[in-house]
Amino acid sequence: MSQETNETITLHHEVQRLLTAAAANRPTPFETLSPVEARAQAKLFAPQGVPVPVGLVEDMTFPGPAGATACRCYWPATALSGPLPAILYFHGGGWVLCDIETHDDICRRLCAGLSAVVVSVGYRLSPETRFPGAVHDCLAALDWVQSNGAGLGLDPAQLFVAGDSAGGNLAAVVALASRNRGGDMPALAGQMLFYPVTDLGTEHLSYATCSDALPLTAANMRWFRGHYLDAPASGMDWQASPLRADDVSGVCPALVMTAQHDPLCDEGIAYARKLAQGGGEVAHIHYYNQVHGFLSLASLLSDGPAALSMACDWARAVLKTGVKG
Repeated sequence: MSQETNETITLHHEVQRLLTAAAANRPTPFETLSPVEARAQAKLFAPQGVPVPVGLVEDMTFPGPAGATACRCYWPATALSGPLPAILYFHGGGWVLCDIETHDDICRRLCAGLSAVVVSVGYRLSPETRFPGAVHDCLAALDWVQSNGAGLGLDPAQLFVAGDSAGGNLAAVVALASRNRGGDMPALAGQMLFYPVTDLGTEHLSYATCSDALPLTAANMRWFRGHYLDAPASGMDWQASPLRADDVSGVCPALVMTAQHDPLCDEGIAYARKLAQGGGEVAHIHYYNQVHGFLSLASLLSDGPAALSMACDWARAVLKTGVKG
């Protein structure tokens, strides 16, 4: 497992070329914008590529704490007989930005790569709905998927939670909450955490060593944290900071991906270590020459599709071995 480090490591040549090309048209720092302005800019700069083909895509709703909540369901083109494995996906964007549409490419690649049903959740954003509103929406999505698996063509016993960045935070929290609740529903098959936020209670070393790293800076993260948390003290709550959970034993198997040139690098590494020390099944993959958000640049960076393919391989192996939390 990788250790926390402040070593300077060369960026992947594709990333460097991308950053150089973007230098003349650099986005306005989020922390100088309103949330509405930042959302518009995030969509404007989102890469556009040819959609990865899947069998069927349908926009739906499920009953959330504040009423009908949007989700998008993806079914694979080639499906095995019987109920399919599934991934409940939570998009990134600092709990303030992005939506189902901005993360369509990631969900399509996971659907096609694992031949699984993917349900992408449009949880409520901050600051309009602060912590723990997004957590409650994601837990409601879990309840809905587990209770309606037959109608969606999926097997609740083969259900993963996944997410990137803030979505990785939500996936980690949902995995812990699912373990805590127990009940009649099957345990989650696993959790896929892509460069996740795991600690809003403090700033780890990589906030300093990667303070100006693009596309996510330390100042961006402070802006996100300020909009998301209802109070600074909430950063100590495990539902905001899964790294601060007292006990992570018994949680489902985890895949944790981290990137070296990312303010979130060290807290992601620390969470992978915590899960392993708690006796969990953990696969930690560290990209030494990558930046935060590289999966969302899959149409531009070769590491993006390769990482998502690797995640699908990991999920298949977990289902084959039948390991549970």
